[in-house]
Amino acid sequence: MFEKAKMHNHLNSLFQKALPSKLNGLTLCLVEEQKVTLLATNASVAFRAEKQQKLLLSLVQQVDGLSNTKSVSIIIEKIK
Repeated sequence: MFEKAKMHNHLNSLFQKALPSKLNGLTLCLVEEQKVTLLATNASVAFRAEKQQKLLLSLVQQVDGLSNTKSVSIIIEKIK
């Protein structure tokens, strides 16, 4: 479990470096086989991300270890 979390943090770090500033507020949430779920800090970030699906998929595919990704989805972080 620890190794999986460590790998997730590493992949998220690589993704963050590739992310353009206009999409700050997105983080890697879940990686399942060929699907990546991104977490948006708020609705406006999610809206911008939805409009940039092709760019996000391309950025995710450039991350070493996520090159087989076929789809990206965006969810909004729920505030408790």
